[in-house]
Amino acid sequence: MYACYLGRNIDLISVVVELAVDVMSKGRLLYEISLKEAIRYANGDPVEAWLNNLLCLDCGEKLTSTLKDNTGGIAPAPDLCQLYYVNRDTLFAFHDSTEKFLQRLMALYVSSHYKNSPNDLQLLSDAPAHHIFCLLAPYDPNSGRVPEILCVIQVCLEGKINRDIVMRGLSRGLKPSGDLIPWTISQQFCESNFGELSGARIVRIATHPDYQSLGYGTRAIQLLHKYYLGQIPLNIPVGVKVPKPTASKAADSSSESDSDEEGAGHSEEEEIEEIPDNLSDNSDEEEIATPPPKKSKRADKSREEENSSKSKLLTEKVERRSSLPPLLSRLSEREPEKLNYIGVSFGATPKLLRFWKKVGYLPVYLRQTMVSV
Repeated sequence: MYACYLGRNIDLISVVVELAVDVMSKGRLLYEISLKEAIRYANGDPVEAWLNNLLCLDCGEKLTSTLKDNTGGIAPAPDLCQLYYVNRDTLFAFHDSTEKFLQRLMALYVSSHYKNSPNDLQLLSDAPAHHIFCLLAPYDPNSGRVPEILCVIQVCLEGKINRDIVMRGLSRGLKPSGDLIPWTISQQFCESNFGELSGARIVRIATHPDYQSLGYGTRAIQLLHKYYLGQIPLNIPVGVKVPKPTASKAADSSSESDSDEEGAGHSEEEEIEEIPDNLSDNSDEEEIATPPPKKSKRADKSREEENSSKSKLLTEKVERRSSLPPLLSRLSEREPEKLNYIGVSFGATPKLLRFWKKVGYLPVYLRQTMVSV
């Protein structure tokens, strides 16, 4: 009786499985659709390909990891990885190897944040106060291959604001663009002297999606702290000039996606100093009736030749540099800027708060309004 009952159950189960497979085969089918036809260009238009390559719009396809193939499928230990300073002049020189490095760097930006635009690339290339650091796995410089980027950090130098400028801005309720942390602290805590300090703000930190939660981001920030604290001794080879840190900082518009702060424009109208025109003298001491001296054609011709030899703006030919500094520099090969603090501004989530507290940061200010995005 028991055996017969069990057999009927087995037959019933087999029938149900066959019916389920039949229904699944005849049910709805899901298709994956991808939009590849261009909207503003024809298919295969070279202008579109050139624009995508120039602005790194298709850099997501370059995010293919080759590290595991070279290391036998084992990711290196974070303690073996080193942080390097990236020279932006060489990075944007449009060389074959540097262009591959730039494409991979922008691919990390795209994969780590939901909000990206070509303005981020322009800010990264033109803003004088921004610097790039990359955490790389151990590699052989003589191998001829582009190293794998494990983590990238974008740093913006801030501060060194005159106290009078801070007081005038706070009295008018204005918050100029740029210098996010100094203006926020000065406004919220009424500390007008804080703007005079020199600091750095971590604008972005992006880790390779294949190597997240492995300690590479923590390792990169720890090395960045040691670098700015002066705990990494300088080791400059003989005959190599030490790159001096940038002392002057332009007020760039801090519209990065990670800051979540919109600039309010410039608070002060710039005072334009009047420069006297040497071509027209309107002084009261000279008489208007005085006839101008006669000018010979030979003198005019020599003056034009002299001016043309001094100014080569119209005849200048844009050419590639014959020699560029190395793309990557060890932290021991570059003198760090003198800083009083290092900060970060981000959208508060429990996961991010735990991460930044783990690497030694303390929450100072929490905005009382919700993020617009």
